[in-house]
Amino acid sequence: MAVEVEASSQVEEFLRILRKRIWWIVVPTAMIGSIGVFFAVVVPKKYVSESQVTVLNVGQMTGELGETAASAEGENAAINIKSPKRISSVLEALKWGEYVSLGNPEKEAYRDRVITDIAVSANTGGRTGGQASVELSYKDTDAERAVEFLTALQESWTTEVLQRNLRQKEKEEQETDETLMGNRRRLEEIATQKNEIRAENQIPPPLQTPDGMLQRQPKAFGEAGEVDGKISQYEGELLEMDDLLIELVEKRDRLPVYVDESEILIDDPIGREIDQIDAKIAELEFKIDSGGWAPGHTSRSMLEAEIRGYRKRRDEKLVERDSSSLDSSVDLQNPSRLKLTEEIRDLEVRIENKRKRRDYELKRKGELRQETQRLNDAFKTLEVLEAEKGEIEEASKSLKRRVDNLRIEIRALNSEEGNPFDVIKEPTTPTKPSSPNPWIISIGSIIFGLGLGLALAVLVEYSKNCFRSSRELNRVMPHPVLGTINMIRTRKERAKGALARALLAGGSLAFVVGMGFVTWAWAKKPGALNDSLVRAIDEFRRMLM
Repeated sequence: MAVEVEASSQVEEFLRILRKRIWWIVVPTAMIGSIGVFFAVVVPKKYVSESQVTVLNVGQMTGELGETAASAEGENAAINIKSPKRISSVLEALKWGEYVSLGNPEKEAYRDRVITDIAVSANTGGRTGGQASVELSYKDTDAERAVEFLTALQESWTTEVLQRNLRQKEKEEQETDETLMGNRRRLEEIATQKNEIRAENQIPPPLQTPDGMLQRQPKAFGEAGEVDGKISQYEGELLEMDDLLIELVEKRDRLPVYVDESEILIDDPIGREIDQIDAKIAELEFKIDSGGWAPGHTSRSMLEAEIRGYRKRRDEKLVERDSSSLDSSVDLQNPSRLKLTEEIRDLEVRIENKRKRRDYELKRKGELRQETQRLNDAFKTLEVLEAEKGEIEEASKSLKRRVDNLRIEIRALNSEEGNPFDVIKEPTTPTKPSSPNPWIISIGSIIFGLGLGLALAVLVEYSKNCFRSSRELNRVMPHPVLGTINMIRTRKERAKGALARALLAGGSLAFVVGMGFVTWAWAKKPGALNDSLVRAIDEFRRMLM
């Protein structure tokens, strides 16, 4: 039995605990380290295949492959390349056995795992850059399959972008052509409508002059001016005639209705006519006397016959005057009043006729107004059609230029010069895996096991509620500690402890040896392992992929 006089230091006390709990440190370190080595060997190694593609701008094209094609395609590269639909189509085209044999849900899970192993980065250099650099990488447990998949993915992306843009340009060209055809048909319809409107409204076609097209006015516009002039003229004449009528009526009304016979003789028209006949007879007789013609001469006979006619007429007038004198011997109407009445009646007839002509012109003016309104509507329609024609012709010019540009772009896309993709780095077969690193895993597992063992040893030691050293006693006892006595163990207890240590060491060693053998056999000689164990390891590897 040893006696310890002086207390040990904290370091010595810690080392004592480690020596005491050495199996708590060795066993976790050995077991976790062997598991880590096994995992480092068994875990699937990923081989990374890389490529680099530069997207260039093509000529002066606009849109997806135009002046901003490089930057636009670079910004959208990750989304386009890693789209689930594209990955599924590439996997279906490659026809990998482990993928084709899966059902739809399993295929989707496989595809999602593949997407996580794809990396895409792009450097666009801004929206105004001349090109964009796209870097692609894919990691797989099979180096050849990594190259195969990345090559197919890159080709699918570039081909799809070219075909998509080509289809877009062809579709745009077709739609533009259809719009042009629609514009031509509309121009023909406009021409037909204009001809129908001109024919229906008798509008003459415009006349070409050195100063441009001169629109000739329809006949109705000229007639409207003439009718307005006639109406104004008739209105003026009617005013004058109405004034004259009023004047004659007032003049007539001032005259008496009846007059005496003596007043009639003063103004005797029949007497005046008789006097005129007598003067004519005297004139003819003078011609006969001065002519010197013999009786029976032709000229003399004609003058005598004419004299006889005048005398007969004078006799008739004398009889008429005598009978008129007898009839009006009592009360006679005023001849001047009668004459004014006749003049008034004649003026009223002329006024009525003038009013009828004015009313006709007014009616004609209303008809012309309606016709003019209809013509104005027709001219407005023609102006609208002409403006629409001008807009369509201007739009057609722009569309024609667009069609020509689209055809140039389509020809460029179908040529080698139209391919905007320049492969800087082709996918190559990787010579060594990039991840995971087996040395890091192995060393890390050993370090983790060692740390876990130390933690367990300290935790077990300090979890007991007892004094572990004289130093702890000095802190709580009022008197100093003079010495300590080591644990007294019997022979049976020592034998039992040795057996427990042997079993623990043997079990740990067996576990480490077994894990080492399985790791070596799987890596170097798989036939030495049981088939079920190999299948279990393969299933474990698939879970880690």
